[in-house]
Amino acid sequence: MHTLWVIIGGLAVALIGLAVETLLLRRMRRRLPIRILVIGTRGKSSVTRLVHARLRDAGCRVLGKTTGSRPRILLPDGEETPITRRGAASILEQKRVLRRAVETLCDVLVIEGMAISPENAQAESLRIIQPTHILLTNARVDHVELAGSTERQVARSLTWAIPHGVPVYIPQSELGNGGVRDVLQSSGGHIIAVPDDGGARRNDAARGSDAASRNANPQAEFVADTGARQFVSNLKLAEACCRDLGIRLLSPCEPRSGLPADFHADPGELHVLIDPENDVVIANAFSANEPLSTELAVSAIYAEHPELVHRPMIGVFNVRHDRGDRTHLWLSALRRNMLPFAGMVLVGDRAHGHAAVRMIRQFTDIPAITLRERGAEQLAVRLGRMYRQRLLLCFGNFAGIGQELTDVWQRTCDEYGR
Repeated sequence: MHTLWVIIGGLAVALIGLAVETLLLRRMRRRLPIRILVIGTRGKSSVTRLVHARLRDAGCRVLGKTTGSRPRILLPDGEETPITRRGAASILEQKRVLRRAVETLCDVLVIEGMAISPENAQAESLRIIQPTHILLTNARVDHVELAGSTERQVARSLTWAIPHGVPVYIPQSELGNGGVRDVLQSSGGHIIAVPDDGGARRNDAARGSDAASRNANPQAEFVADTGARQFVSNLKLAEACCRDLGIRLLSPCEPRSGLPADFHADPGELHVLIDPENDVVIANAFSANEPLSTELAVSAIYAEHPELVHRPMIGVFNVRHDRGDRTHLWLSALRRNMLPFAGMVLVGDRAHGHAAVRMIRQFTDIPAITLRERGAEQLAVRLGRMYRQRLLLCFGNFAGIGQELTDVWQRTCDEYGR
């Protein structure tokens, strides 16, 4: 009997705590009339930053938060602070972001979704944030075990984050997939298709290669900014939401790119660098985790720099022991000759790298190796010396050696084409 009363008491305390939390969250949301949630597979951090920069420029007091390559709080004055975590990432940190937006007297919150599984997506969106607007970047296959192995299944998992009647902005090209379109239209959200062809600018010189010809997808087009590239589809998505909010920029955009003048790219943004000592071009796409996003990045790079088509392309694949599903996605893509690799180097987890090399050698004609160097400095030097006058395409995972190599190259290399 005593045990029963203990259980009843514990449940009562839990219910009271849940009720108090619900009231506190509701009170905080009332003080934030505009809450923008950015969801999707790729490009969430970029879109969050684009919206934050445009709202700031229009005079809004806005707090932003990115979750991608390096989690950041984007402050109302344009500064940003890193998010430090003592354990694994959790959607519960979204409550702290909500509280900080209220404490800093913001009237707008733009926040990147963290959830991967449908259940977490529902809790994050419907219970914690309750967004007034949703920006959905794309529905690409990644996190197979949690989100599904097809684009339709990924789209289905994303719909768990969509409240009924809320406007959902999505690139029009994403709705070209009938399965994705049908799933999203049945979600209960107000789907707004954003044209993202960007004028379909393509360089005739780049059309000659198989990889460049895949640029038919409008999401393979980007605008260049100093130090980073922004995909047109992301830029147009941010513009559409801000325009419907009645936002007008107070200062002119950067004329070459159309970006707000004080826009800061995400640390994991696509960069094209050159190692002048070895004449090695480095396309840093470590954050393009899955094959389609990487393929689009390559197409966009070739379209802007057609001369790179003539350089042999070496893949630098960062493998992680905890992301075996992503490695298998890539192995399947390599078997289909998705990208014209002249060779591959696997870095990161050594055991998984060796296993992946054996698979690549067994099922493709691509020469694949792992390297002994563990430190990023030594690895960067070795890659430069081994692959002079080639194009290194870095992909797979940003975390770990990907982030370390990014830091080294940004410190020692120059922007290509500047």
